[in-house]
Amino acid sequence: MNIDAEFLNKVILSVISIVLGIVIKGIWDYLKNKFLERRAKYEYQWIPEAPLRNQNEDLRRIDDYGKDIFFDFEGTKDFVMENGNFKMVSGFDCFKMHLQKFVNTEKDKYEIYSDKYGITYLFTDVKSDEEFQGFSQTNASDIITNFKDSIREIHYIKKHRNKNYIQLGLGLKGRNNIVDIDVVLLDLKKMNDCK
Repeated sequence: MNIDAEFLNKVILSVISIVLGIVIKGIWDYLKNKFLERRAKYEYQWIPEAPLRNQNEDLRRIDDYGKDIFFDFEGTKDFVMENGNFKMVSGFDCFKMHLQKFVNTEKDKYEIYSDKYGITYLFTDVKSDEEFQGFSQTNASDIITNFKDSIREIHYIKKHRNKNYIQLGLGLKGRNNIVDIDVVLLDLKKMNDCK
C-alpha cells in the first residue's frame, strides 16, 4: 500500500487546522464568558476616562491612617466588644471603616456632623444607570474632599448586582495597585424604622 505524500500532507494539515480551530474557539469562548461574567457581576459602573485625582499632594501612608473603635457594618451593625473592651482598628482597616461610615451618611442630614460630612446622594436610592453615573461623579468628589489626606485617586465606583454593596477602586499612598474596597450600603430607612 503506497500512500501519496501530498495526500498525507493534506490530511495532516486538515487535522492541525481542525484542532487549532477548536483551541482558538475554546480560548475565545473562555475570554468572552469571563468578560460577560465580570460585566454581569455589577449592575452599574462609573469608570471615568481618567481617574478623579486628589489635588492635595501631601498624603499620608494608608497604614498610618489612625485608630478608632471598630463598628461592624456587615454583621451586628454596632460597635464590637472583645474581652470587655471596645475592639480597636487602625491603619487601613480604620480607613475602610471610616469610608463605610462616610458613604452611608447623607450630607446635611445629621446635626452631629458638619454640613460637609457625608455624600450628596445615597447609592441605595439609585434607580438607573444614568442616575448612577451622576451620583458617582458627585459622590466621588465628596469622598476625595473628605479623605483628602488619604486618597490619591478614585478609578471607579461599581454597584454589585444582587448585593447591597458598591466597590470603590482607589489609589492610596503606600499601595502600588488599585485597591478594591467593597462598601456595604446600609438600608438607613429600614434601620430608622426599627428604632
